[in-house]
Amino acid sequence: MNLYCEVLGVLAKRGADLSNPESVKKVIAEQYEQKIWSASRANNACKAYSALLSMYGLKWDKPKYSDGEKDPFIPMET
Repeated sequence: MNLYCEVLGVLAKRGADLSNPESVKKVIAEQYEQKIWSASRANNACKAYSALLSMYGLKWDKPKYSDGEKDPFIPMET
């Protein structure tokens, strides 16, 4: 829960209006597109905001972020 509170505080500091889901989406998208946040950090921010909304009985259309496909780890032969 502390992580969620911290993320919500960061969103507010970066200009998100926590009472407006579109504002929150915009701030998260900006952080992700500017490579400030990874996809997992952006997804965690979405989860934190979803938790806040659920306390008020509200829902939103949560975006999903991905870093794309990663190459599999192939160990070197020894």
